[in-house]
Amino acid sequence: MFNNAANTIVYDASDGIFSDIYDASNVVASYLQQSSAQQVIQQLRSIHHYEGGEDNNIEIKFYNYSSTFVTIRWLDNKGQYSPSHTWSLAPNEELNQQTAAGHIFVLSVSNGSDEAVLGAFRPKRTLPSGTHHSVQVHDGDNESSYILEVILSHDYDALVVSSFWLNRNIVMKQTRQDATKTLNILHIVSNVVQDRSNETFRKLRLSNDTVKKYVCNWAAMEYLRVLGFQKKMIANDQQEEEEYLIAVDVPDDTTLALYVRGLSLIEILQSRCQPGLLRIWLLQRLGNYLAY
Repeated sequence: MFNNAANTIVYDASDGIFSDIYDASNVVASYLQQSSAQQVIQQLRSIHHYEGGEDNNIEIKFYNYSSTFVTIRWLDNKGQYSPSHTWSLAPNEELNQQTAAGHIFVLSVSNGSDEAVLGAFRPKRTLPSGTHHSVQVHDGDNESSYILEVILSHDYDALVVSSFWLNRNIVMKQTRQDATKTLNILHIVSNVVQDRSNETFRKLRLSNDTVKKYVCNWAAMEYLRVLGFQKKMIANDQQEEEEYLIAVDVPDDTTLALYVRGLSLIEILQSRCQPGLLRIWLLQRLGNYLAY
């Protein structure tokens, strides 16, 4: 069983923050390396050194958008599966399943007596938006190829992912001054929240030195993309086209609420750039010491 891997492209929109997704080769190798299925789940967990979690009420929705039947098997703590925890999804069918953090679901396709693994999915925690995890199977570009992907169906979850990477940028910065400048995005979002109808606040010229230095990175660009910003060529006063990042539409109340929630994430990051009271006290003591 599980000695064959399907030709599958794996994509995870959560970047491993909320869940893990394994490609077929990892799943098959986990089985082939064991004399029995007893240690398969430990083998899979060890790929990302998962220690387990306390969230026992995670909802997953599996969607089969492929032209093939997809089989889903839940593995227990010993890496085993049973018919009662095995589901078959016809094309365009979906499955809702409640589970706990760390549980593993193996997805496969079969053609008669032949079965091939697509990959495996393991949730880590409930999504920040409170919505369900979405796992989708699609047909690939070539015959007998597939796409297995984790989708973030709620924009707030995508904002959290981009904020996570903004936080990583802050951690990697050498000075707090540079880290604070990285959060120029705070002012961009604040301006739109204060006056959503002002088109100037919703338009960023990408050739601007400040924008180029502190906004043209993946995390910031992804953050603004989720809020509705997109790249667009606009003619300047000299009728030369320049590239802008622009939110064409005036945010409605729902979108503005997303801006406000996203703004709170950035404010949390900004607070991490500020020296705490203990740090200020230590700097003052150090200054007094050097004065003598």
